[in-house]
Amino acid sequence: MRIYVLLLLISLASLSADARTIESYQLQPDMKPLIRYYPGNGKTVLFWSDPKGGGNTRVLLGGGRITPLLSNAFYFSGGYYNHYYGYFMYARDGRQYLELADRTLGPCDKIMAPVFSRDFSVCLVEYTRDGAAYVNIGGKEYGPYEGTYGGTLAEKDPGRFYFKYRKNGNYYYNINGTIFGPYDWYSEKVTMSATGRSFAVRYGKANSPAGAYVNYNGKVFGPYHEVSDVTLNADDSIFYFSCTDASNRKRHFINGSEIILPAAETDFQFICSHTGGRYAYTSRDPRNGEKYIHIGRERFGPYWRLESMRFSGDGRHYAFDYNIIKSKFEFSHFVVVDGKTHGPYTVDQAIRLSPENYTPHDFIPDTRHSAYCELAGRDLFRLHAGGESYLIGRTNHKIFDADTNQFAFTYTADGRGQEKPGTYVRWNGRILGPFGSVSDLKFSPGRKRLLFNATEADGKNCLYVDGARHHSAHVESLIYSSDESLIASHRGRQKDVMQIMYDNGIYGPFQGPYISYGIEGRNRLIVARYDPATGKVTVEEPKLTTTVFAELEIKSTFSKISALHYLLNVEIANTGDGDAKNLKLFFERGTGSVNIRYPEQKSFNLKAGERKTFNIPVIVEKIEGPQRTEYLFWFQNPDESLKTIEDEFVITIE
Repeated sequence: MRIYVLLLLISLASLSADARTIESYQLQPDMKPLIRYYPGNGKTVLFWSDPKGGGNTRVLLGGGRITPLLSNAFYFSGGYYNHYYGYFMYARDGRQYLELADRTLGPCDKIMAPVFSRDFSVCLVEYTRDGAAYVNIGGKEYGPYEGTYGGTLAEKDPGRFYFKYRKNGNYYYNINGTIFGPYDWYSEKVTMSATGRSFAVRYGKANSPAGAYVNYNGKVFGPYHEVSDVTLNADDSIFYFSCTDASNRKRHFINGSEIILPAAETDFQFICSHTGGRYAYTSRDPRNGEKYIHIGRERFGPYWRLESMRFSGDGRHYAFDYNIIKSKFEFSHFVVVDGKTHGPYTVDQAIRLSPENYTPHDFIPDTRHSAYCELAGRDLFRLHAGGESYLIGRTNHKIFDADTNQFAFTYTADGRGQEKPGTYVRWNGRILGPFGSVSDLKFSPGRKRLLFNATEADGKNCLYVDGARHHSAHVESLIYSSDESLIASHRGRQKDVMQIMYDNGIYGPFQGPYISYGIEGRNRLIVARYDPATGKVTVEEPKLTTTVFAELEIKSTFSKISALHYLLNVEIANTGDGDAKNLKLFFERGTGSVNIRYPEQKSFNLKAGERKTFNIPVIVEKIEGPQRTEYLFWFQNPDESLKTIEDEFVITIE
């Protein structure tokens, strides 16, 4: 069992004096701070909750005005977008406002949640003002309209867009500045390719015999009774839709040409490649339920079960898996990659062929090689990727990004080959490791950087960025500058203390729990802190410190010597960069009623890199019949600035 502990080796008071105060605010006594710092629009913005006002969140703008936030309208670019862009909406004097990083929108009657381009360079937002509806894209306003109904920005080109609106009782689409309509009814969604160069609009006309049409880049298909499954791939090479004609017959069109299924086959399912113009479709014979798959001019099947058809990013490779019935209660599982069949696998093997985070096959987006998994032992799998193979398990991870042509995955070496035992990270053509373990493998939001936490051979927990050790710490949260050139992270809190690591420096520790931080456009780290003793919020730019922390790794065993005598063996190691001082072992009964007696343990110090082992005899003092009693134990120093996560042992009296 590993227990990671943060030990402060510099006083909080001395650090605070080193920080440059930007501004400070005195909160009202009834305000409970829930600090969120938003470095946008050239102003400091802080947030907190107001329990006496019903728990509503408040916002404090740079001018010092207190304003209630709109319900569920607070967004601080966490999660996938990782804090480097955000927005919030608030009400003032009965009007609504939208605060963006570069401007303020309002006053308005009502504002909808904005839509951002992938790189956050452009924002699309719908709102009403004085009873009329508008759309604002990158600062340019469209309208007035009777109503608006959503829109989006092209994934790879934020200069391309669409939105829907109503005017004079009719429905229209604005697609890249061109107006389409009027229509009597509108689709719930306009389909736009990632480049924005291709689009497909499903619409209707009331006086049409059938009523449903598709407009693909200005070319109209229809009329039909119904149109569905409109699909465009990323590079504009595939356009697909299905429809029902006047005779209630299901039809399928790919790039304007109709696909005719073999006689009696139904249940058409369409699959296309991300780029490259490859497609496949499946069908089923209703007479016996057997399934087929069509890839180009090839037809595969029949199969009892067919699933997981997919292409590589450029369409050069394909894979699917299928089952064949051997008996009433037994079937064989196969995987087909580029026409080559792998298997058979048993029922149990087939289940384990798809471990967590993996499908039976997948593809590396560099397009040169396919990647797939096959069984290599109990809960072990062989990942074939890039012309090589790697041993992986259920805990291994992978990330592929087709747009940036990057892939990364972890694998395990058993030491029988050329590599040392341990966990490795393969990132494109690089191999990183070995590590004791790897977690939180991810690309940065703009896919510019690779990040993961790793436990090294010496026990140190480190954040790795782009293949190099960034900090000697396990990181729980990350934020990025807008260009992703700088990264800020923090270690897990211990006694409401936070340490922030920014770029190549360390800032902190800061006393919490009311702490927030962000990176301004000028790549400055800004920290907002609340002091409960004074009720003051301070916004400051911290300075680099040489703060170091201890990191404790604990392993324990508990063994029975006799009926009333036990032995607790505890090994504690300091794998951090700082010394741990005045540590002492504490016990506490969790459940049950068995009392124990043990020798008093003296406090001790543990230098960086040092290990100590304790053999502690435990004697049962009181027994009240057969029972099970759990005891917790931990290490702690006298001022309680350091306390480990509890470990436990169990005494069972029969």
